[in-house]
Amino acid sequence: MIKLQTGTSGWVDKHWIGIFYPPDCNSNQQLSFYAQRFITKDPDEPLSRLMERASGLQEKLGLILFQFPQTWHINIERLQPFLELLQTYPQQQFTV
Repeated sequence: MIKLQTGTSGWVDKHWIGIFYPPDCNSNQQLSFYAQRFITKDPDEPLSRLMERASGLQEKLGLILFQFPQTWHINIERLQPFLELLQTYPQQQFTV
């Protein structure tokens, strides 16, 4: 079974305060706040749930990166259904 994790390259960004983090969230609370929102995603949870969470960023949401482990070899039969599913979200930009 494949596990999918979501997140960002970091969690400490001053410009995220008031956008992602509450205005009163200080730096020693940010990791805890972040971890409550970006958790390991259950593979049985639909992609729509991930997109619902991401939509909370509204106009600040940019490209969404799906990064697979280096140990995965290219498998078009496994990748194709995933890419087709992403096409159901034409308003969003993705990279794999």
